[in-house]
Amino acid sequence: MIKNLQLVIFDMDGLMFDTERIAFYTALEVYQEYNIPIDIEIMKTAIGTTTFDRRKYIIGEIPDDIDINGEIRDIIMARRLEKLAAGIPKKPGLDELIALLKTKNIKIAVGTSTPYPRTKYCLESAGMLDLFDCIVTGDQVPAGKPAPFIFQKACSTLNVEPAQALVLEDSINGALAAKSAGIPCILVPDIVEPPAEIREIVYGVVASLADVAALIF
Repeated sequence: MIKNLQLVIFDMDGLMFDTERIAFYTALEVYQEYNIPIDIEIMKTAIGTTTFDRRKYIIGEIPDDIDINGEIRDIIMARRLEKLAAGIPKKPGLDELIALLKTKNIKIAVGTSTPYPRTKYCLESAGMLDLFDCIVTGDQVPAGKPAPFIFQKACSTLNVEPAQALVLEDSINGALAAKSAGIPCILVPDIVEPPAEIREIVYGVVASLADVAALIF
């Protein structure tokens, strides 16, 4: 149980919505089509961050006619949006957890590395934009996760001390950001299983958002 809990901060991609998996495998799909060899394990380290240089997980030299951070990025993004147009897939337990928090008058926020326009699109598409007391995105702070600024801004905006808040995350970078911000974190792994050193710094690790309430109440 977390004493005097006043705020729960939700990550978005991979935590609220099954969009991280779509993003990850869509990128792999495009890289394969363009014959761009990828180190998948290095690529996984970018999950949950705001900005990253895609060249870091390319194996070998990138052909001069391929712009990995420009044209290829845009192709990946367009294809992701095509897949999401059919609907934003919610993670199990999301609606029920939010409803429970509201009955207990606990504030809720979104704290995501995703830029605001895409965050708004996802929340609106899922019919959830107006549910949250504040939304903090990666383009609103000096640096995204694993830096603490996203979570710190959510706390300061809602006038809640970090010790009275809780972060829900799916990524290692998100867990590190919560730790740096001094906020307890429950990890709900998505694509990457957390190693032992990450499990040691979080409040708990659960299989689903449906399991969160049992840890905090």
